[in-house]
Amino acid sequence: FAGYLEAWMKTDFSARMQGVALRMKVLTGEYDPAITPKLMNETILAWNHRAEMDILPNCGHYPTLEAPVYLATVMERYLDGA
Repeated sequence: FAGYLEAWMKTDFSARMQGVALRMKVLTGEYDPAITPKLMNETILAWNHRAEMDILPNCGHYPTLEAPVYLATVMERYLDGA
């Protein structure tokens, strides 16, 4: 568990993401204090012009627990279009 935190804090993959052009769906909770829509706009969406974001309403950091049916619906719709 401690190794996960260290990897999260010290691994910089931004250079490898520059210019990536894969279709990607970014999901973030409306009330997520860490993975905010602003952060996603400044990182993933800035690095990948094919990425799109959905903000999950009434969710924080754990949409699998907070809104599992809504999350599954968003994911299924995205994958149906793949």
